[in-house]
Amino acid sequence: MFPLRKNNPKRTKQQKLSKYNLYKAALSKDFFCCCGYCGTHHVYYGSGKCFHIDHFAPKSKFKHLENEYSNLVYSCPTCNIAKSNDWCGPTENERIFNNVGYIEPCDEVYATSFYRDSSGKIKYQEGNLAAKYMYHKLKFGLKRHEIFWLADYFYELVPRISKKLRETPESNPLYDELKKLLLDSIEQMDKYRQL
Repeated sequence: MFPLRKNNPKRTKQQKLSKYNLYKAALSKDFFCCCGYCGTHHVYYGSGKCFHIDHFAPKSKFKHLENEYSNLVYSCPTCNIAKSNDWCGPTENERIFNNVGYIEPCDEVYATSFYRDSSGKIKYQEGNLAAKYMYHKLKFGLKRHEIFWLADYFYELVPRISKKLRETPESNPLYDELKKLLLDSIEQMDKYRQL
């Protein structure tokens, strides 16, 4: 079991700006250049050029939150378009209503509500109805979430195996196994990076 995201985002205090799109650079930094919902790095969407700013509580329903930094989420287009202006509660503070709704991506509960299996598929904690709702609404079951995660996984794994191989004498019985593991990992990395 792996965490959904490598880092859990935390919004920093920001000076009040007149337009929410002016916060994009700060959001990118606070969300570690990754979608606050699915954890996909923005490199897969033009290094942020195509990333969206989601209004957690939709601006179409809560106009007064349109430029509130605390209501903004750095989001991949897939998650933002899927979420759209959906909101289950009657007020902006009722994120979860009748056991369905949205867990705030910067809330610590978010990190324990979702995880990835060994193949990178996003899963939700059984019994967490809000997480189940989000999983389906945000289309976390799409193959793209798995592929992007696997590409990152192998991209980070290859240098670690390579370093270990350089440190291992050829006479060591593990040397050939490490070499094979490195070649297999490079092959997997290339496969997922090209998709």
